[in-house]
Formats: sequence, C-alpha cells, structure tokens
Amino acid sequence: MGQSMASLKITSNMNGKMELKEESIIIAEGKLTVMDQSTTVMAIKTNGIDRAFVEEGIGVCKLVVRMKDKKEIEVAYFTKAKVKSFKKFGDALNQYVKKNKLVNTTFEEKQIKQGGIGTLYWLYGFASKYKGLLAWGVILSIITVGLNLVPPYMLKVLIDNVILSPTHSQALFFELTLILLASYAALTVVSTIQSYILTKTGNKIVTELRSRLFKHAVMLSATDVDNVTPSRIQTRLISDAGNTQWLMTAGLSTIITNVLTIVGIGVILFLLFPSLALYVLIPIPFIILIIIDYNSKSDVMYYKSWRRSADLATKISDVIPNYTIVKSAHKENFEGDEFDSGLTQFYDTQIDISKMELKHWEPVGFLISISTIIIWWVGGSYVIAGTLQLGVVTAFLAYMGMFYGPVQQISTWLPYIQESITSGERLREVFDSKDAGKEPKGKNTPDIDRDIRFQNLWFGYDPLFPVLKGVNATIKRGRITSIVGKSGAGKSTIAKLLLGLYSIDEGSIKFGNASINDIDIGYLRNKIAYVPQDSVFFDSTIAYNLTYFSSGDIDPLKLIAATKVVEMHEEVMKFALRYDNRIRSRGMSLSGGQRQRLAVARAILGNPEIVVLDEITANLDAINARKVNDSVLKLESDKTMVFVTHDLNEVLNSDSVIVLDEGKVAEQGRPEDLIRKRGRLYNMFKYKLVKRSKRNRYKEKKSLESFVEGYVADPAKLAIVAGERRSFVDITYKGKHTGHVMPKKPFPISHPSFVILGGRAGKELMAIADYKALDANSRSALEASLEANNFNPTVKSIKSVKITGDGLAWELVTDRGQIKFVTRNRSDVMTAKDYVILIDEFNTPLKIEMKDLDKRSRDILNMSV
Repeated sequence: MGQSMASLKITSNMNGKMELKEESIIIAEGKLTVMDQSTTVMAIKTNGIDRAFVEEGIGVCKLVVRMKDKKEIEVAYFTKAKVKSFKKFGDALNQYVKKNKLVNTTFEEKQIKQGGIGTLYWLYGFASKYKGLLAWGVILSIITVGLNLVPPYMLKVLIDNVILSPTHSQALFFELTLILLASYAALTVVSTIQSYILTKTGNKIVTELRSRLFKHAVMLSATDVDNVTPSRIQTRLISDAGNTQWLMTAGLSTIITNVLTIVGIGVILFLLFPSLALYVLIPIPFIILIIIDYNSKSDVMYYKSWRRSADLATKISDVIPNYTIVKSAHKENFEGDEFDSGLTQFYDTQIDISKMELKHWEPVGFLISISTIIIWWVGGSYVIAGTLQLGVVTAFLAYMGMFYGPVQQISTWLPYIQESITSGERLREVFDSKDAGKEPKGKNTPDIDRDIRFQNLWFGYDPLFPVLKGVNATIKRGRITSIVGKSGAGKSTIAKLLLGLYSIDEGSIKFGNASINDIDIGYLRNKIAYVPQDSVFFDSTIAYNLTYFSSGDIDPLKLIAATKVVEMHEEVMKFALRYDNRIRSRGMSLSGGQRQRLAVARAILGNPEIVVLDEITANLDAINARKVNDSVLKLESDKTMVFVTHDLNEVLNSDSVIVLDEGKVAEQGRPEDLIRKRGRLYNMFKYKLVKRSKRNRYKEKKSLESFVEGYVADPAKLAIVAGERRSFVDITYKGKHTGHVMPKKPFPISHPSFVILGGRAGKELMAIADYKALDANSRSALEASLEANNFNPTVKSIKSVKITGDGLAWELVTDRGQIKFVTRNRSDVMTAKDYVILIDEFNTPLKIEMKDLDKRSRDILNMSV
C-alpha cells in the first residue's frame, strides 16, 4: 500500500470472486479504479460519487460508494483485518469528492509485534526509566555467580592439597576455612541486596505497567471499550498484569543468575579438565530439542488456559453483580452449572499442561542423571589410572550439579515466562486499541452555549445497521427540548453523540457554527452534564460522588441545595455519616430511585451549560418521578436542557419536542402544536392525554441557591444554651426562642464544623456554616450536645487487628477506655492521608487520627489497611 501526490492507492486482500487475492483500488485523475494485477476491473468517475463508506459483515467487509443518482456500488472486498485502512481510504475518497484534493496520508496497517521475543522486549520497554537499578542488579548478579563458584573450588584444594597431601597443612586448612566463611558471608550480603534491588525494580516496572494500562483504558473510545468489553479489560488489568510480575521480579533475578551460572561453570569445567568437560555437553543437544518442542506447544496451551481463565473471570463479573436478575429469573442452578462447565474446561486445560510438563521435563532430569553417572564413571577411571586428582573429580561433580541446576530450573521458570508472554500479548491488545472508533480530536474551545443543530446526521454502532438516518433537527439554547420515540429509535444515541463518545459516520453536529469534530473533547464534556437511565456511582462518599463533575472544592451549602432540589437531603441525613457516608461500588447500597435523584443533583452541581437527562424518571415510582420532574422544571436556569424521555410530564413542559421514528425525525415543534396536529406525538401519549392535556408551566422558577435561602444562620445573632436533655439545646435567633433543638453534622469528616439544627418534628430550622464562629458559651453548649449525639472517642493505640473473613476485628484503646470494633468488609474502612474511618456492623463510625497513634499502632494500621 502507498500513495503519491498524484494518486492514492490501497490494496485489498480479497477480489470480487471472494478469492483471497489482491486487488488495487486507486484514486487518480478524477477516477476511482479497481485493478486486478494489470487488468481494470471497474472505473468510476469521482464527480458522480456522493459518498463512500465501509460496510462490515461476518468475516467479509466491503467498500461501497453511493452515487449521486442514489445507486450504490460495491467497489472492493476485504477481511476485517483491513477495516481501519479502508475506513481511512473512504474518508480520503470523500474529501477528494468534495474538495478535488488528495490528502497526504498512508493506509499502512500498524504491525503488532507478536511472539515471545517481541513481547518480552515490549514488556521490558517499561523498564527504560529504571536502567540504573537494573544495571546494579546485573552487576550484583555477576558477583553472586562468582561467589557461588568459590566453594566447589575450595573443596578441590581441600582434598588435593590438604586431605590427600602428606603434610596435611593446618595453616592452609585454616586459610581455606576463612575463605569459605568469607565467601558465604559475602554471598549472603550480595544476594540479599541483589534480590532486593531486582525485586524492587520489578515491582516498579509492574506498577508502571498497571498505571499506564489503567490510564490508557480510561482514555479508550467508547467503540474500543465496546469491542474489548469492560470485564475483559478488568481481567487484563488485574490478572494479566499480575502474571507478568514474576518475570519482572523473581524472574529477572532468576534468569540473569542462571544464565551467568551456566556460562561461568562451563568455562571452569573446561579449564579444570577439557576432555572430561566434553562429557558434560552430551545431554545438551537433546535438552535443546526438548525445549524447542516445548516452546512450540506451550504458547498455544497457555493461551488456551488464559482464555478459559478469562472466561471464568468474565462469568463471575457478569453474574455476581447482577445477582438480583439471576434470582428473579430463578437461574441460580443454571448459572452454577454453566460455571461448573467452564471450570471443567479450565481443569482439562490445566491437566493437559501438567501432562505436557511431565512429558518434557522428566526426560530432562533423566538425561542429567545419565550425564552425572558418565562423569562419575569416566572421572573415577581417570583417578584410578592416576591421570586425574580426586579433588578435581569431586569439584567437577559439584560444579556439574550447579551447571545442570539452572537447566532443571527451566522446567520451573519457563512456564512462568510463557504465562507472562501470553498475558503480555493480552495487555498489548488493550494498548493497541487506540485507532478504531476515534473520538473527535478538535482543539477549539468555542462558546457552546448556542443552538445545537443536527445536519444530515448518520450513525450506526455497526455501520451496516445505521441507528440514525439523516437526522435534521435543532435544539434551541436556553430552552427545554424533549426527544421522544419508540425504543430503538435512536434517542439515547443522540445523547451519546452530543458527548463525543462516538464518531459520526456522516453529517454534523454543530454548536452555533462550531462543528463537534473541531471542539476539544475535554472542554466539550466539561460543558455538558449527562444523566443516563441507569446512573452509576463510585465506591466513595456521597459528597465525592455529588462533586464528581465539579472542579475544586464545593461549598457544603451547594451540596445540600442540590439534594433538596431532588428531595434527597432528608434521606442522606439518615446515613451513618450523612454526606460523608461511603456508598458501595456502583451505588449498590442505594435504591434505584436514590441513585437517580443523586445523579440529577450531581448534574446540577456541575454548573454545565447543557444538561442531557436520559430517561431520568424511568426507575422512579410515580410520586418520586413527579417530585424530580417538578423540582428540575421549577429550577430557574438559562441552561439548555435535553430530555430523552417517555414521560408525558417532561414532554408537556418542554419548549420543543423532536419525535424520532426508526432513526429519522418524524416531526418536531412545540408540544401543544404537535398534539393538536394529532400526529406521532399524539399517538404516543393519547391515552395519557385523556387525563392530562395541559402544559403545567411553572411561572415562579427558583434558583439553586433559593432552595437554601435563609438556611444559614448568622452566628452573631444566634445564642445557644443547654437544653432540657443533654442531647438537645435551646436556641434564640433574632429574638425568637426555640427549645428542644437537636444538632447534627451533615459532613462529620469533610466539614466537621458545619452543623444543622433541627426542631421537635424533625424539621430543619437552620444551619451553621462554622459553629466555631459562635460565642464561647454558645459553642460550649453546642459541643456538649454534639458529644451526646456523636460518639467520637480519640483512639490512642491499636492493640490488635484480626482478620474475620472479609472483615477485621479491632481492639482499640481510646481516651474513653478500651473498645472492640468489627468492620464487616473493605468498604467499611475508609482511608485518607491523615486518618482512617471505621464503620462497624451497627453503622457506628469511628475516626482514627494518625497523629494520635504511637509507632507500633501506626505499623499495625499500615500492615492491616
């Protein structure tokens, strides 16, 4: 494949007869020509072409051109290996058709280095910044090998020059003993330092690999993630990256030491007695043949084992988080049988691998034994004949054990190397997934607070089956627009395209005059808040999740205002740590309605210019759905709001409605006009419209801040005294007295000075942004009440931490006495730089400040969490 300034050329790997033969497709001189060697298959004038695109089938794909007369021609055929190249070629052809100008590009596919050596080279490419440490590791390995060679030679000298010598020199015997002691001591020190350096370096390399893989994975386009699947990316991050660790840590040390040992001992053996050393080499050719045969079979078998292991991991990640679906379908036994089937297949591959290992490595051990017997026999014959000293034979046998030791260890570490290579190839696939389905790569940062226009928009997750077919519509800035239609009509797809998650096949999305393809994708997403139908939360605090779309610290008052908008504040206040309470991964500790309402609050807090709400009430009951709708619609805002919806309340309160049908715009306009017209929109909602046919316009809209207007008290005008009970206080604010008031901390960890005061009926009266601003008497009375409502002892030391399944049993010494504390699982232990929060089985929180602990307690804590 190649190109010149006068033409563009690409080569297919399949011809029009579906034979695996090449054809050349050329753009030149106003023609698109297909050549089979020197024969012209077809020639099309480019001025008659409307557009070119690639269709993907099962195994075979094709380049198609649509002519201006609507006729479509299949120009070339190729396998999926060439899809990316032909998509680039199609783009180049489209640009040539529009501008009559050839782009300066190439269609060469990036070749992935496969195979053991290439993958090993790639893996150690992550070690480039640690060359110094690796060099020291190699130097120390050489010294270690040299020190290991000393004892057998000392044994030779001992036998020949002391034991068998007529003089039996005591001085030489003492000297040899000291040398042996020094060599062993030095070996211990050097090998310890060497192991530490290489292990540390290996761990650094694996850490670097995992870090870069994770950062690369989160930067992948939606298309790439869809292609690889999230569960397999997870497996590669955890299992495959872990499988490479042996190679980078113990493997690095083992390989270097063993190779140097074989070379060093080989040299010594030939220096001691060359004719005897030749017998040592007898098994080597056979061992080499066995290793070659092993390598030819092991990579396939280990890949098969990896694949089946990955299938099991995928099954686990699919079934366990979705246990409610499994149980509701009564599929527990079915899933158990499916998993057993996968386990059986994995077991069979492990047995096959074990057979292969025994078949190859047991003969190696036998060959080494035969070689030892030969040396013993030949060397003994030389000694009997008087041509060789006994010490030399003894040293020879000792060195032979050391020489064949690394060879025998091949059976131990070669499988680990093969496993590392297999995992490395899986990791490379993720790293190489960066060209398909590119996201927009623009650099401009225009004002996107403009009308959004869809112009002849075509898109399909699979180009063969477009979801959107020539959509033309406008979303007015600062207005509420609803997008409605049957399931599969393309409503949610439009929302995802607005975020730039996928590249548009044809047409454009414009914010004012700025095309989405020219806008910096990070800038665009910072301006758009997207709330999907099934909102997901991270394994962190409620406050963290709420501020995820926001930059910098958020005023606690804004968090409260946002949750009040969606009727969630009172529910948050029931959690053990309120806004600082940790919610489990994916928000599993929340109900579906709670997740959705918090998701809307999160979108509001991000201060976006465009808010896209994708079926936000689909998972809410009727009452909560109406509350969320009313709260959002009453919210005073000049933001552009897009409702992807089936909810009549949202539709009727929109300024404009876009009705989609099978990927096309069926009708658009004001909801009342479309209902009066009795078209598609009317037919979708006609049964509901019998009871509700009016728009419920909210004349008095409220700002976000208005939901907490007057909520924060002025500390200078607030007086607090002890109440009737220790847990309560009495307050006087601006001359008005209220008794039986309970103080609560909505942010006990992140903002401990923020306090809410509640009355008898549980109604919140006011908040204090920083109670430390109160006068001394009021502050003292408030702290006494808070102490009675919030058990917060100071942990002085940790006596012990014991494992209890997934949980931990803590024995702590506090300023209030000793306490036993049990955390049920890892999510009940929240770690930060300066403190650790524990939550026990009864949802009681306990904070451990690192500065309050002694060194032993800090060591126990660091070891445990």
